[in-house]
This record gives sequence, C-alpha cells and structure tokens, in this order.
Amino acid sequence: MSLVPYDSSDTESSEESDANVKDVPKLPEFFHDLYRKRRKTFDSPIFHEGRKRTKAHVEGLWAVQIYLDVDFHGPHKQKIEDIIASQSEFRSLFISEYGVGRNLHLSLSEFFRIASDERKAAFTTWKQECQRLQQRIIKYTLQDVCLLFNDEKTRMFIVLKATFENVNLLRKLLEISDKFMKKFEGKELRKDFLPHVSIAWAHAKQGDFEAWASCDRENLRFIKLETLLKQIQSAMLKSYTSENNSIKMLMGNTVHSVNMQ
Repeated sequence: MSLVPYDSSDTESSEESDANVKDVPKLPEFFHDLYRKRRKTFDSPIFHEGRKRTKAHVEGLWAVQIYLDVDFHGPHKQKIEDIIASQSEFRSLFISEYGVGRNLHLSLSEFFRIASDERKAAFTTWKQECQRLQQRIIKYTLQDVCLLFNDEKTRMFIVLKATFENVNLLRKLLEISDKFMKKFEGKELRKDFLPHVSIAWAHAKQGDFEAWASCDRENLRFIKLETLLKQIQSAMLKSYTSENNSIKMLMGNTVHSVNMQ
C-alpha cells in the first residue's frame, strides 16, 4: 500500500505531460542572471599584501611569466632573511603572505597576457622552442644585490642579479620571451631586462626612484636604501651557483614545466 495515494505517472499519457509542460510559464531573464556563476578576480589590494594591479584584470586574459625555480639555501640565506626581518619597509619573498616558506624564481620574462583560447597553442609552441635549444642543463650564479623598480615606479624589489655560464643560451632564452611578448602582448621585452631573483619588495614612496637613480650620497633616502643593500650584499658570503634542467611557465595560477632535451 502506498503511503501517499498519488496516481502513478505511468498512467499519465505523454500528450497530457507535454501539455502540462507547455502550460508552465517561463522565468524572466533577470532571474537566470541572479544565479549565473561569475568569476572572482580579487583585484583588491587586501588580497595581495597591499599590492595593486598595474594592469586591470580583463576577463579572458591570463597573466604569464617565464622563469626558473631557485632552491636558494645555505647559511647566507638565513642571514639575508634575518636582515630583511630586522626592518619594517621591505617584505620577504622567502615566505608567502600566509607565513609558509616558498621557493624563489629567476625571472626570464616580464609579465604578459594570453587569451584563454590561445593558451594551449601558446604552451605547445613555447615547449617546442625551449626543446629546440638542445641544452640539457642551465647553469647560473647569483651574487650581486640590486634594487629594481616596476614600470610605474610604485613598487621596488631587492633582487639578486643572475649571470649565466652560457651567455649564448641566455640570449636565446630571452629571445623566446621577447618573441612571445611581441605576439601576445604587442610589446618587446625591455632592452635592459635583467635576469634576476627577487628576494624582497616594498611600496615605493614618491621620489624613491629619483633618489635611487641620482646616486646622491647626500640624499638621506638614497643612503638608507644603499645601506640596506650593502648589508644584504655582505651576507652573501660567496656567490651562489645552481643549475636547472627545466623551465617553467606560470599561466594564471597554473604552472607548466618543460624539461630540457
């Protein structure tokens, strides 16, 4: 015996079912918009340690950067971290905003953007370009401490300059980055682009870039920045040499890797 005496659906004719469906009024269009899923972009600086996007987010475009993973270790690493932690202006890049340790990376391109429907083809082409180099190992050395600014002069970065054992290989790697930036971003890789590893960053105050570029040793701001860089340089007891057998491409929040052949 049925708990609820509903008529069996098997007894309803298909004609009656179709008629019932046709009688149901359609929902207005605005109702569907209420439940349509929208992508969250989180452009607000509160999600990025106070950093503000230098380029507004455009839906359908993915930020891309080409780099090498850097496993920076040794006694000099702890000394550098202690120096950065001892001041309040620069924030360490050895740890994430959540306090978790993370690997550094050696930048081989500026950030550029790729359309969603071009991602797969772009990665395939980039992979072929890298493997065509026929270089199994990429060797580099980190030693000189430098201060770099972003294009908008709103952020500054303490970096370790990278020098490559094979200068010709570096030239080819940068040519690949330049080729992709021209194709997808419509601009060239900076002529003065410096392969580097960022270890700390800070918001640049008004006049910081001019003070640093002036090299005026009577300028208090220049003196303060130079003193910090000299402290970090002294912590580099010796140059740090490493090697990689793969290159990485960050595309949005996805990391692609190419093993050298």
